[in-house]
Amino acid sequence: MGLSIGLTIFRALALGSLRTFKLRELMLLLGAVGIAGGVGGVCYYATDVLRVRGGWRRTVANVGSILVFGAVVVAILLIALGGRAWDTN
Repeated sequence: MGLSIGLTIFRALALGSLRTFKLRELMLLLGAVGIAGGVGGVCYYATDVLRVRGGWRRTVANVGSILVFGAVVVAILLIALGGRAWDTN
């Protein structure tokens, strides 16, 4: 979770995009990334059996963990933002 949040903050600082966020939006983003990091970590350790076997199973386990992380972040943000998720203003 900490790594996910740290990398998100680092990327936002590097791009200078933190200035456009309101505090509530920033906390929502960091919360979503933190929760998704935890779920992705659980998925990573749950698929460790596949990783030990190697080969294509290792690739499936690694890609699956990353996809779970991404899906959880998107789901949390869509649920939390509701109709504002599609607002382009």
